[in-house]
Amino acid sequence: MACARAGMAENARQGYFNGSRPPFGFRVEKIATSAGPKNKLVIEPAEAELVREVFRQYLAGSGAKSTARHMNQRGLLYRKHLWTRDLVLRVISDPGVIGTYNWGRLDSRGNCLRPESEWIPMAVERIVDDEIFQMVQELRLRRDPGRNSGRLPSSPLFLAGLLRCSRCGDTCQLESSGKLDPDGEPYRYYNCRRFCRSGKEACAGYRISVDTLDSAILSHIAEHVFTAERCREILREFVEDQGILRQKTAEQRRVLERERDELGKRLERWYERIETDSELGDVGAERLRELKTKRDEVVRTLAKLKPMHSVPPYLYKPETIQRFQARLREAFLGGDRATARVYLQNLVDHIVVDEDEIIIEARAGAALAMMSASSTTPPEAAKGEVLADVVDWRAPVDSNH
Repeated sequence: MACARAGMAENARQGYFNGSRPPFGFRVEKIATSAGPKNKLVIEPAEAELVREVFRQYLAGSGAKSTARHMNQRGLLYRKHLWTRDLVLRVISDPGVIGTYNWGRLDSRGNCLRPESEWIPMAVERIVDDEIFQMVQELRLRRDPGRNSGRLPSSPLFLAGLLRCSRCGDTCQLESSGKLDPDGEPYRYYNCRRFCRSGKEACAGYRISVDTLDSAILSHIAEHVFTAERCREILREFVEDQGILRQKTAEQRRVLERERDELGKRLERWYERIETDSELGDVGAERLRELKTKRDEVVRTLAKLKPMHSVPPYLYKPETIQRFQARLREAFLGGDRATARVYLQNLVDHIVVDEDEIIIEARAGAALAMMSASSTTPPEAAKGEVLADVVDWRAPVDSNH
């Protein structure tokens, strides 16, 4: 049994698939080798498009259950089966979709996960970009109260977790007034957490009405932050950065591939020497272990170093940006607070509150992903730099209103 597993492990290290059922988004293709036919994982185009659609739906604001329902209603099935919440979560958490299939994760005898150190990464063609995958993992963490130790999911504040005080950099929290509004409810404000806990000696703070600030932020993001020109600027900056990174990544891959191939040749020469020279004994075995270890390290590094895709041409079309803007206006101004909050948490990195202005730091990469999701074409965008926008702000004279 140990000998068979060692053979399968070596097969995986060489990039060949040992199983019979490929992960979703892939199919098994027979490859002729000097050692006989081998199985290789290649992209199954129809399933890969379903994977991209699941990522688009989840990133655009649907939860796992809603995404499953959406796919089923459109007749987009998971290998002839209806989608479920668990299937959606399995797809969006599978590192195979970003180019790394890990063989040996599951101990079939105990039906449990092996230690990560025993996994063998295999490089496969990516289906979605790393940045989109990471954004979905972050969004899933924020949505899952069982995995999120913070208070964001249950907070009554719309801007919870996003607001920062310009004076001290601490987050903002709810502060209630002793006065009541016309409905008999206490007036509610955002104010510096440090001020609320320790007083003005720690930070002077700045009080802003919750309802006023919520409305101002929603309106401004919907109408002014992601203008057509700003969206085109995001694309231009992203393309420039990607061009530089793509060249560096390609060169790194070429260096590592040459090193991997050279180590493979050296291993073959040592295998031949051991077969013909029985006196090598422990010396030969030790040398083989060293070379295998070095090759495995190179293969693991290659598996993590993914080729970078270009921005697809459809993202430059005016109608793509217009659809994205229409979605934002509908989400932020349509009255559905739950949807607006999901979009806000995904698109905005943080908001700095000052007496004279409010600075919104928006995630350019999330905007690119949502622009991709606004089209029927699969997204190939990636996370860019943080985009800054300044909102002019003057507090009303009467801070109770």
